[in-house]
Amino acid sequence: MSKYKLAIVMRTDLDMGKGKMCVEAGHATLLAWVNQSELHSTIETRNAWYSEGQFKVILKVKDAHELMWIDELARREGLPVVQVRDFGKTQVEPNTLTCIAIGPALSEDVDKVTGTLPLL
Repeated sequence: MSKYKLAIVMRTDLDMGKGKMCVEAGHATLLAWVNQSELHSTIETRNAWYSEGQFKVILKVKDAHELMWIDELARREGLPVVQVRDFGKTQVEPNTLTCIAIGPALSEDVDKVTGTLPLL
């Protein structure tokens, strides 16, 4: 098991196609990388995650309310969190919150927040 991970938490109430969810997960990964590039305190963690092979897990929640609850829990734990809001050019309305990324961070810390969520 990897020491570090990135957890992507996806809403399932938006009826996005599989391809669209993959695109949103890609956005989440890139935003998480950029976010940690800007935070000097997390660059070492980000680089360790990268050197381990960038372990990711994609989990699901039923709606925006549950997604924001997970977001809040992660922030309370001091974990880096980014939100993905879609431009609304294809399947969802503009500025729709589609998913969040938590991490990269220590796997055990991410699991404290996401450990009960089902896989997408």
